[in-house]
Amino acid sequence: MGIFLVLLLSACNSTRKNISKEQTNSNPLENISKGLKNEISIWMNVPYKLGGNTKEGIDCSGFVYMIYNRVYEKKVPRTSIKLFDACKKIPTHKLQEGFVSGGRL
Repeated sequence: MGIFLVLLLSACNSTRKNISKEQTNSNPLENISKGLKNEISIWMNVPYKLGGNTKEGIDCSGFVYMIYNRVYEKKVPRTSIKLFDACKKIPTHKLQEGFVSGGRL
């Protein structure tokens, strides 16, 4: 759970990072599973809304909750604090989409 959660929550981080020209020209959805890609595309352009969990507006933890529920059929906590508490800490170099320690979601 922690791997994908870290990636999704990092999208909510307002800190701008230096990105190489090669990275900005690539499709960010290129290397993810079809199910995940489809679900992300459904939520594209939905505005941010604190506490939201509908197409009218959704927040970051709501987005994580929806992705896990719809793509991986896993229940995760709804709030960011409870998500953080539930996560197993994983070194950055070991992050992979949809994997947790001990196997696939």
